[in-house]
Amino acid sequence: MSDVTLTAGIRQNLLSLQQTSAELTQTQEALSTGNAVNSAAENPSAYFTSQNLTNTANSLSALLDQIGQGLQTIDAADNGLTGITSLLQQALSTVQQAQSDSWTTAAAATGTAVLANSTTTGSLDLTSTTAASTGTVNLNASTLTGVAAVSATLSAGSFTIDAGGSDYVVSIAASATASQVAADIGTATGNAVTATVNGSGDLVLTSTTGSFTVDDNATAEAVGLTTSGNNAASTFTNPTSGGTLTIAQGTSSPYSIAITANEGLSAIESAINSATGGAVTATANSSGDLVLTSATGGYTVGGSAATAVGLTAGSVTAALDNAATAGTLNIVAGGSSYSVTITAGEAASSVAAAIGTATGGAVTAAVNGSGDLVLSSNNASGFTVDDSATAESLGLTTVGNNTTVTPAANSLSGGNLLIAVGSTTFSVSVAANSSLAQIEADINGTSGLGSSGAVTASDDGDGHLVLTSNSAPTGFTVVANAFSTALGLTTNATTNNAPIGSSTTRATLQENYNGLLSQINEMASDSGYNGVNLLGGDNLTIDFNQTGTSQLVIQGVNYNAQGLGLSSITGSAAGSFEDNGALSNLVSSINTAISNVQSQTETFGTNSSTISTRQTFTTAMINTLQTGASNLVVADQNQESADLLTEQTQQQLEISALSIANQANQSVLKLFS
Repeated sequence: MSDVTLTAGIRQNLLSLQQTSAELTQTQEALSTGNAVNSAAENPSAYFTSQNLTNTANSLSALLDQIGQGLQTIDAADNGLTGITSLLQQALSTVQQAQSDSWTTAAAATGTAVLANSTTTGSLDLTSTTAASTGTVNLNASTLTGVAAVSATLSAGSFTIDAGGSDYVVSIAASATASQVAADIGTATGNAVTATVNGSGDLVLTSTTGSFTVDDNATAEAVGLTTSGNNAASTFTNPTSGGTLTIAQGTSSPYSIAITANEGLSAIESAINSATGGAVTATANSSGDLVLTSATGGYTVGGSAATAVGLTAGSVTAALDNAATAGTLNIVAGGSSYSVTITAGEAASSVAAAIGTATGGAVTAAVNGSGDLVLSSNNASGFTVDDSATAESLGLTTVGNNTTVTPAANSLSGGNLLIAVGSTTFSVSVAANSSLAQIEADINGTSGLGSSGAVTASDDGDGHLVLTSNSAPTGFTVVANAFSTALGLTTNATTNNAPIGSSTTRATLQENYNGLLSQINEMASDSGYNGVNLLGGDNLTIDFNQTGTSQLVIQGVNYNAQGLGLSSITGSAAGSFEDNGALSNLVSSINTAISNVQSQTETFGTNSSTISTRQTFTTAMINTLQTGASNLVVADQNQESADLLTEQTQQQLEISALSIANQANQSVLKLFS
């Protein structure tokens, strides 16, 4: 195109047309965008200032969303506080309803000190055992056979027989026969010594109770029993043969006792007792039989002489010395009669257990170190063991006599028991060492107390003093002092004991109250929004500018039951709904909780108002920034519209001028054609 030459007129018209087109394009863009400045090239200062203001407005818009979510979080917490307030008011109403309900079961106080203790000890060792065996041969039997027949021409006279420590004088009639003499001997000795006549006509004297001696004199010689100058002594007839008697006990070597024929019972006893050292003792019964006894366990009899002394070879087992007789043991305690079934030979420890079980602990039994049964009771009136064969076999009674046991005097020092009922305090004077029954009588005998008064004294059957209100709706107070502490009615001498009654209505209201606390816990847990629970201890931070230098931190609270200072109530003792003092404290605690919730509601309300104010401010600030940004670049639609019309007209005129200039050049060319 370098060979094309434009005239000055065409070139001028063309440049004007280009400028007008550019201006027209700019005006059209301003009208379409509404902005007079659409790029930094058009107006750098206005463009960049507007962009900065717009960015700031956009940042605040983002913060505005956060502020709105913060308001919702506070609203959720406020909803929870409203619900918790309602539940607290219901809990308060429940407690106040319990306060207005009277006890239906009377108040009672039970002492911890045992004030009655009665004991009796049996008279028999129920644990001792003895092994014993009795021979079957009379080792005391002895005989004396005369040395000559009775003289046929006896003169009247007498002689003496020494038997068992007694001297018997036997009188003989003149010309008495042998048979008559034998009869006279039996008569004179009362049959301690008896006599018969053998085939040779000799007198044969016999004793079953031991040895005897016939004193020598003319008459004794005449009947053939003695010889001149010599007394005649009997000889033992058993044992008929000698040998060795053995007695074995435990793991020790057997005891060995040498036995000779016709040795005699006393000698045999001495030999056995000496050999065994008393481990097995030998005695004799009234029939002259050998009796072996051991208190140290069973034993075994053996040896060649066992049969000769009348013992049976073999083991001898030990048996209880005092065995229970089968039957019923009857015990009366506290107005109740208890029957204890006892089996024959039942062990002492088993008997003791049976007594405790049958009486339900009203009377307890044990076995002391001597093997005796020891019966004890804390009943204020003691107890009685009725006499029976079974009771006697246990050593608890004697024939025909019941055993009545009364409580022993206690070691209480005297003092005054103070019982306050309403505005009245009753003083009961109790003497030192008073029994439980006497203490009860002292209390019940005090004017204003007892069955016709405010408080009655009794006992629980285990030796403890029991005070009971006679009017279920009325409680009482045991005033603390050293004496009330000694009775176990107060824990110390300075802390009063205020016994309380019970009511089924209060018990139900206590369950309802605990249910309300559970609902408070659940409501506090459910009051969160978008992961933040202001009632669960979470904090909420709301930023008011994009740099975080302006913010509001909202402190969360723990407003479950525990956080509000409330806890579940259990049981029916002090501290429960049965306790009027506890109810009063609970009313105070709930009112404090309500006050705290209301205060927190106000705090959240203030926070909400602050956030709302900042929300309005931020919205206005965004509008200001956006308006300022717009004002820097906004186009005047009227101006731009007028400019557009002018530019369009100018463009048309410039096109026409260019056309005219072009036609002029063509006219010149025609001159050369």
